[in-house]
Amino acid sequence: NQRLSVLQALKIFAPFLTPKGLLRRYHIFISYRWSPFDTELAIALFNSLSVSVLPDGAPLDVFLDRQRLEDGRMFATDFATALINSTVVVPIVSFKALERMLTLAHDSEIDNVLLEWSLIVELVEAGDLSFCLPVMLGEVNMDADDRKKFVANLFVSGRIDKLPDVTCAAVTARVRELLVANGKTPTRELDTRTVKGTVTKLIGLLGVPAWDVNTSHGGAAAAKMHAQPRWKQVL
Repeated sequence: NQRLSVLQALKIFAPFLTPKGLLRRYHIFISYRWSPFDTELAIALFNSLSVSVLPDGAPLDVFLDRQRLEDGRMFATDFATALINSTVVVPIVSFKALERMLTLAHDSEIDNVLLEWSLIVELVEAGDLSFCLPVMLGEVNMDADDRKKFVANLFVSGRIDKLPDVTCAAVTARVRELLVANGKTPTRELDTRTVKGTVTKLIGLLGVPAWDVNTSHGGAAAAKMHAQPRWKQVL
C-alpha cells in the first residue's frame, strides 16, 4: 500500500512510457513530411520501434521530431545533430512528401524535408551514415477495394520525373553550415546536387516499397488498417 512519488513512478514505468527529450545518439531517425497519413505512419513507426529492445536488453532509441525536440531550443540545430548522430535513418519518401518540392526554384526558401534529405544524402556519400532505409509510398487511396491498392506505386506515378532539376541555394548553404557545425566535411557534389538528384539518390538506396508490403492484406480491409493496431504492427 506504499505510495510512489512521481520520480519513483517515472523510474519504474519509464520503459513503458513514450520516450521524450533529446539524447546524444540514436539508433533510428525518422524523417517525414507533416501530413495526415505520413504523420500517422511516422508516429506508428516511432511507437512500434520505441518498445523494441536490442539483443543486450537495451532499449531502441528512436528520434521523431514531435517526441524529441524541446521547447526553447534551436529546431534546425537539434534535428541536424540528431540525424548526424543516428545509426539508421528512415526517410518516408511519399507522393505527398514530394508535392511541395514540385515548385521549388533556385531562390526558394528552405524546404525542411529537402533539407533533411540533403543532409542524409551528404552523410551517405561521405560514408558517415551506417544505414539509410527509405520507406516509399505512392498515392494513398483510403477507398481502396479489390481492384485498387491502398498504396500506389511511387515509381509509376510520374511525380519523381516532374521534380525540378535545379539546386536550392538556401538549402545548400544550410546543409553546409550544419555539416561544418557538426565536424563534417561537405562533399564536392553538394553545390550541384539538385532537388531531383537528391530524391533520386535517396530512392536508389535499398528500401521498403509500401505498395508491395500491403498486397498481402489487399482489398477493402487494407484501406481500413489506418485506424487499426494491426496496421501499425505490420508497419
